[in-house]
Amino acid sequence: MKFCRHTGCLFALPPPGFPAGQVVAVKVRHPGVADTILRDFSLMMAIAGLSSQLSAIAHLRIEDTLKQFAAPLTEQVRGAGTAHGRW
Repeated sequence: MKFCRHTGCLFALPPPGFPAGQVVAVKVRHPGVADTILRDFSLMMAIAGLSSQLSAIAHLRIEDTLKQFAAPLTEQVRGAGTAHGRW
């Protein structure tokens, strides 16, 4: 069986409900990356808020566009819901 780079198998002590050898998804979390992404997103939201005040680019609705990504981005960065229903 061929595996992609982000999968693995449970062998030593699989959690209840998972048989030994079960193929699972693996999410790698690098230290500090979540904080950096959330900080950068906050800065983008602040700048987007200012952009709505500029009549020349207000029609682009940059703030609204960023808000559409806010919930899923925050959920992914914080890891909420990860590993539930992915396979």
